[in-house]
Amino acid sequence: MRVNGALVRGLIVLGCAATSLILGYIGLRTFVLHQAGLGRSWVDILFADVQLFVLQAPLNGPGPYSLPLQIARFLAPGTTIVPNPPDDLRAGQRVRPSRADSAAAPGS
Repeated sequence: MRVNGALVRGLIVLGCAATSLILGYIGLRTFVLHQAGLGRSWVDILFADVQLFVLQAPLNGPGPYSLPLQIARFLAPGTTIVPNPPDDLRAGQRVRPSRADSAAAPGS
């Protein structure tokens, strides 16, 4: 049975996103216990966890950051970049000029 590359890539990204959410929640929960001014309810922690994916998490403090939070800080933004590479970078595809490019006369 042949496995579709897009399916494999999607499952890898989904696994990385789930791992990042779990590690981010664990890490942020320990982080907010040591920081003043951050919400301590599970909803506030979950909201900050989701913000890791768009580089907006409230991690302005001096740290220290736990290992799960460090991993989630770098893994979460990567999952937003990897799923949709540009068309010309996808594996197995050739870069071909469009018809408009090939039909244009030089110097026009």
